[in-house]
Amino acid sequence: MIRFPTLSFAAGLALLATASGLADETFPVVHSDPIAVRILGCKDGKPVAHARLTLFAGYDQQDLRDRLWREETVSDNQGRARFSSEMENLPFVQVWVANKHLCFRKTAASSFSVELIRRDGLSAPNRCGFATVEDAPGILTVFVKARAKKVKLVKVKSPSPCRAWWHRWRTAPASPAPAQTPAPAASIQPSPPARSALPAEVEPAP
Repeated sequence: MIRFPTLSFAAGLALLATASGLADETFPVVHSDPIAVRILGCKDGKPVAHARLTLFAGYDQQDLRDRLWREETVSDNQGRARFSSEMENLPFVQVWVANKHLCFRKTAASSFSVELIRRDGLSAPNRCGFATVEDAPGILTVFVKARAKKVKLVKVKSPSPCRAWWHRWRTAPASPAPAQTPAPAASIQPSPPARSALPAEVEPAP
């Protein structure tokens, strides 16, 4: 009769210690509501279809820096891409868009709360334009703009003085040949009259 309360009290302490130990561990809360990211243009607010996205998730900023949970996906015709069931039950997410400039401040700590996205919806700041949308529960909106194409500049080297002189010499027009003075025409002298081949007349002797 005396040992029973003692054993019951000891069992109660053991259960309390076990419960307190479990309370110190963090487990993700499983939600069935889907979460999606929506990619829109910064100026016109139109969906950016077929954008290649890289999604990161984690319990804190260190998990995001370590890239513990990472997925790659492509937005549909409405510019949307859904998070996987594993990533949508983690507290924080990050979104990167390939070949696009993100219109919010892109830093290692630029993460979004999954709870806020699920409950109210969330829009990232649009620092590139003036397009805005109404937030909807379960939707994370990210504004982007196309990257400017890099123009490759070709540096033209100035030719050396010797090469410049050679180029001018090769491309200079040929000097015209000096005009030749025509030789004076030879004067034609009249030929002397031809002597007659007949014999001269002989006067008769007296």
